[in-house]
Amino acid sequence: MKTNTKIYYAFLFLFINLLILNPTTTEAHQPNYIADQTNIEVIEPEISKAYYGELSGEEVIYTINSENDFELYLGILSPDLPETYKDYSVKVIDKEDNQVIFLDGESFRWERFYEEFAGDWYWKGPEFKAQVPFGEYLIKVSNPENKGKYVLAVGEIESFPLSTTFETFKQLIKVKENIFDKPWHSAFTNKMTLFTFLPILLFVIILVVVILFFKIRKQKSNS
Repeated sequence: MKTNTKIYYAFLFLFINLLILNPTTTEAHQPNYIADQTNIEVIEPEISKAYYGELSGEEVIYTINSENDFELYLGILSPDLPETYKDYSVKVIDKEDNQVIFLDGESFRWERFYEEFAGDWYWKGPEFKAQVPFGEYLIKVSNPENKGKYVLAVGEIESFPLSTTFETFKQLIKVKENIFDKPWHSAFTNKMTLFTFLPILLFVIILVVVILFFKIRKQKSNS
């Protein structure tokens, strides 16, 4: 095998490895639409995720089980809607039933902001970040009426593996339709679409170029 052929194969292998095996980072949380579920397990709590849900008469409990010490980040947000609630609170309980954290949304001054990556407006409530010991934690989200749509942000390590691309947009469509009352196609008219699909497009283009290169090279060698 000639040197230039080896180079092309090596380049192709490296490009595939970077795109598929390694996650791409962005400025957004992985969206998870949970509707009115009341018990949710959080996997990999340091990975940035946004849980979109709705209180329906009772508090919602998120469970974290970690075998190692980890950095816990939590933030509570409220979608900017005609009927917006800005009194959500978050309580964290450890395995010994001790209260570790309490984010008091009732006494907090919420700030309105625009999340440009997915293209939506929110009200941002209290947040918390600290290194915590391994073990089990229960995260309880509630407000006085246990009513309203909310967003719980967990983790700060931003990661969007290409293997989860289609699931990400599936969840984002649900968020747009059920949380923001927007049409499904609004999930594709934002920066998330650009940053998620651009690497895939580049990969396809380079793959086509490499295939054409070898095809032309083979034709020349046979002529």
